[in-house]
Amino acid sequence: MKNRSGLTLIEVMIAVMVFSFAITVFAALFPLAMRMRSKSANVSQAITIAQQKIEQIRALPYDSMTYSALRGANVIDASPTTSPYTFTSVDNLAGKLPEPAGTVTVANAGSGANVSDLKRIDVTVSWGGIINNGNTVTVSTTISNKEVRTR
Repeated sequence: MKNRSGLTLIEVMIAVMVFSFAITVFAALFPLAMRMRSKSANVSQAITIAQQKIEQIRALPYDSMTYSALRGANVIDASPTTSPYTFTSVDNLAGKLPEPAGTVTVANAGSGANVSDLKRIDVTVSWGGIINNGNTVTVSTTISNKEVRTR
């Protein structure tokens, strides 16, 4: 009998089984990877939106941290008229994130005599989508009254 080189039927069947198992594992991980990619893109978009809103508010004078001034500068939506204010419509968040909501909270951050000289601004962007856990980003800053006072 001649010595033939090659694979037997059992070796080919085992190789096909191992290859099929590997393909099945990767195919099962693909939808999870796509959801995580989508979540990552939404987080990046939300952070960008929140940072832009913070910069938009910081560009305003200190005395503009009121509803009427923020509304007049087209920073927030018309409603609600008390903090936290929304900016979902004014910035067209629906075109950037699925089921979005954006809020701006303005609060006094100082204590004692400095209560009127320091404001804390919290910008929160939240959204819906396939993954509903942890779909919120909050960026905070403090803004001080830069006005020089003489005694």
